[in-house]
Amino acid sequence: MNSQDSSTHALFAEIREKMAVMHRASGLAVRGQHPGTIGVVHALFEVSDLPAEHRVGLFSEPRIFDAWIRFSNGRNTTDQRPPDVHGMAIQVLDVPGNRAGGDPARSRVQDFLLVDHPVFFARDARHFLEFLQIKLQPAGATPADRVAGERQQAAELVGKFPVLAKFFSQPGNVLGAEYNSQTPYQFGPRAGRWFAKPLPAETPLPHGQDVPDKLSWALRDSLAQSGFEMRFAFGIQLQSDLERMPLEDASDPWTGAPCITLATITIPAQDFNRAIPAHFAEALEFDPWHALVEHLPLGSLNQVRRLVYEDSRMARRQARDIRAGQPIANEELNRQTLQRYFDCFTRRDGLGMRTCLHPDVEFQDIGFHLHGDEVGTMWTMITTPKHPAQVERPIEVRVSSLSVTGNGGDVTWSCDYLLVPEGGGDPLKVHNDVKSSFRFADGLIVWQHDTPLDFWDWFRQVKPTLGRMMDWGHQIEAAIETLTGVDIPPDIEKRAKQGVREMGRKKLDQFLVDNPVNRRRTTG
Repeated sequence: MNSQDSSTHALFAEIREKMAVMHRASGLAVRGQHPGTIGVVHALFEVSDLPAEHRVGLFSEPRIFDAWIRFSNGRNTTDQRPPDVHGMAIQVLDVPGNRAGGDPARSRVQDFLLVDHPVFFARDARHFLEFLQIKLQPAGATPADRVAGERQQAAELVGKFPVLAKFFSQPGNVLGAEYNSQTPYQFGPRAGRWFAKPLPAETPLPHGQDVPDKLSWALRDSLAQSGFEMRFAFGIQLQSDLERMPLEDASDPWTGAPCITLATITIPAQDFNRAIPAHFAEALEFDPWHALVEHLPLGSLNQVRRLVYEDSRMARRQARDIRAGQPIANEELNRQTLQRYFDCFTRRDGLGMRTCLHPDVEFQDIGFHLHGDEVGTMWTMITTPKHPAQVERPIEVRVSSLSVTGNGGDVTWSCDYLLVPEGGGDPLKVHNDVKSSFRFADGLIVWQHDTPLDFWDWFRQVKPTLGRMMDWGHQIEAAIETLTGVDIPPDIEKRAKQGVREMGRKKLDQFLVDNPVNRRRTTG
């Protein structure tokens, strides 16, 4: 490691430690950045039909993705009335492509983190460290000393970070604000900063009343209007001059940089308090490094964020006892989650099923062994019709027993559905009886293991000819092993299950590639 690398490593380590100090002071169970949730909503992220030079990564072809959007306060967690910086974190779901950073379990999402100010108050990581050093100066011993110290600190911060003088705002409605990434990101071989600008709404946006949750109130009131939808133009401010638009100065507005609209975000009318439980909204995790390789973060500030977001994520999980596996049991909340999960499955509402899943969920059955976002992707695939006959005859789900004890649960259920054969042809009628076991964390499903009550009965339905042949072979193999007491090859049942698992993986990967445009226009 040369001296420059050593200096950078020391700089990042010091920032990381000071940010950890601030996080501990605010409480490790809350987010280290933008802890105040205004609201989490479902949205549609529609990529436009773009010219060839802008067909990069997520924007390679026109299509519509589901997305979660979290609107937030930068500092205040309980009172939304004082001036603050406000965030718009966008998590686009079921995104195919290669990734190189962030949490490996977030393998199916693309995150964009924006705030309602065009530039950051610090130029780069070293400048940001100066901010932390001032911010963490010891407070005075008496109340009077502390007040004087805070005034002196505020004056010093504004003097060294002039952007802070206009950094905080008091919007009447977060749907009416413009948002920017402030820091740069790759756009294929180029670089740029993301933006989201509201398009004129046909219905006027209400302003929040003078109550502590005024912004949440305004957001709820806006989306409660029948037929209402709010649209944002999403795009990138492209770096067009390397000299005048430096990557390592997040406080520079990049005046003159072309702004290219790449997609439209639509937030339809919805009752997000009902559709998106608070414990799911709190468990959602955003990170600028949850990104395709074509859109990776750039610059020293984003390198610091990579470390700080990881620290915050792990501290939150540990504080809520998720890793220990013994959080305080809330049987009623867990039961409601499990009931909602199967209710959404019955309605073929894959998005609703996602709101029951913990970010660290693990799922296993005969066809899949998945983690994190892959589980939600699987349910989206299963509940999305792929053949006209599946629209006419949707999945039928019947729950025969459901029980929850502490942080565990068991469900016995059955389903009838149509399966489209791999090689094409008419869909096959399939019936499956299943026993599912669950574990919960934070009132969300963190582990699910499904076992068919009769594997060979199910396999003969999905692979009629091969299934019958392999079932006969399995019965002969089992009979010989019973007579001889010797385990003989080729272990037909193991091979059959391995083939099913490989088929499931192939279908899931292909779904991400073939996921059709305009596959949905309504909320779950």
